[in-house]
Amino acid sequence: MGVSRYLKGFLALEFLLSAAIICVLLGITFIGVDNSLRSRRDTIRRDNLHALKIAIDISFGVDIDGVKKAGSYYAAETPVEVSSLTWLAPAYIPTIPPDPKKNGYLYQTDSEGKVFAVYAKLEDNSNTDLKSSGPFPEWKLPDGFNYWLKNN
Repeated sequence: MGVSRYLKGFLALEFLLSAAIICVLLGITFIGVDNSLRSRRDTIRRDNLHALKIAIDISFGVDIDGVKKAGSYYAAETPVEVSSLTWLAPAYIPTIPPDPKKNGYLYQTDSEGKVFAVYAKLEDNSNTDLKSSGPFPEWKLPDGFNYWLKNN
């Protein structure tokens, strides 16, 4: 009696085919997880910008660094890192929220400090919220930033 072909184990071709199928399934899973994490980080960024916008709105006209800013926001005609606005926390927001991937957020006002915008870098390029221009015609989007909120 001979040993049946099926009792000898897997052939190399069967093993390679099984390994290829497993690799394809793992690849699909990792792509889905990556997209999900990217979307989650973008949601956090939008929430953080909204919280920053509210905190900056509340700080309208307050005394910052001993200078009364009556009727205006803290002036920054060129974009500055939001982390440099140390007077915001804890008076107007518990902590200045960090970007999930340490990209940072930017803050900018007009020359009179009457309007402001906060900027973020969203990762998901298919997002319909992406902006292609600045919040006002004369303001350019800072390099790499593609999302903003403004006070008006």
